[in-house]
Amino acid sequence: MSLAGKTVLVTGATGFLGGALTLRLANDGVQVRALARRPERSGFLRPIPNIEIVQGDITDAEAMKQITEGCEFVFHVA
Repeated sequence: MSLAGKTVLVTGATGFLGGALTLRLANDGVQVRALARRPERSGFLRPIPNIEIVQGDITDAEAMKQITEGCEFVFHVA
């Protein structure tokens, strides 16, 4: 199954595994919403056009409802 053209959320996107996954997905044509608790650590993701960086914390249920809206898949790597 291809995820190209779909929107996905990656938690922990600024970490080692989450960052690698985010880059791979974006390079494969996936629209990635990259959750970053500290967006200042997301500099390596900013130049990639398919990546939208959103600030948030997985422990904030209300914020997560909004952040996941429109996402077809969630990769929880935080």
